[in-house]
Amino acid sequence: MSGVKEYGSLLYFAGLYNIETQPDKPIKHNFVILTKPALQSIAHIHDRMPVILNREGIDEWLYGDGIKAIQRDLESELKAVAFSSMN
Repeated sequence: MSGVKEYGSLLYFAGLYNIETQPDKPIKHNFVILTKPALQSIAHIHDRMPVILNREGIDEWLYGDGIKAIQRDLESELKAVAFSSMN
């Protein structure tokens, strides 16, 4: 079995979060993780993958130019590695 790279640290996914409030209704918390076409090195696993931010892109995504942050190519930082599943 193969999986996605041992990154050496946390992976940061780009996402959107929203809180909906309406009178006389429960509060709704909505969250979505942005995806993009899979990198060539992992496309054999799935055709989509999360948008992964590097550390420099976190503040850009949250407070600055979000588009610039998600357009970075992390192909050189990610690779598929073999692992065994735990049953």
